[in-house]
Amino acid sequence: MQKIGSVLVAAAAVTAALGFSATSASAGSRVYYETVGEGDVEFIPACIPGPQNPGCDPRGAGSVFISWGDLSYTQGGAAVGTVRTECTTTHKVGDDYWGFCQDDLVTPEGNFTAIGLINETGLERYEPQTLFIAGPPGGSLEVQQIVYPNVFKLTVN
Repeated sequence: MQKIGSVLVAAAAVTAALGFSATSASAGSRVYYETVGEGDVEFIPACIPGPQNPGCDPRGAGSVFISWGDLSYTQGGAAVGTVRTECTTTHKVGDDYWGFCQDDLVTPEGNFTAIGLINETGLERYEPQTLFIAGPPGGSLEVQQIVYPNVFKLTVN
């Protein structure tokens, strides 16, 4: 279950997911890196498979993934902040799971929350996912898994 949960982060969002690097991606952007440590993931299945529940998809709608990660300015660098990601799977399209994620980041540049619907399976395929920063400073948070299953690149725009 931990492996499934760590893949969703980010989720997520997220969720995220996340660690950061203060390198500039483009004007007005900031890049960070997140490393999720072993044991810093919680996965709550949507259901428990078994003979009484043959159609159960533990990762399906209603499952929840929560992770805690250290943020750094460089991949594998010293921790400068933290992130908590929580993603709740909402639906499945084809083979892809989608979920609503919230990332709460504590960084030297300030604290903020990013929220949004992401393709959790797409994140596992290293496809960037975008969350939106709630409240000041506004903008977006792009999350991309770069090392399976526990390192993510986050770009704050």
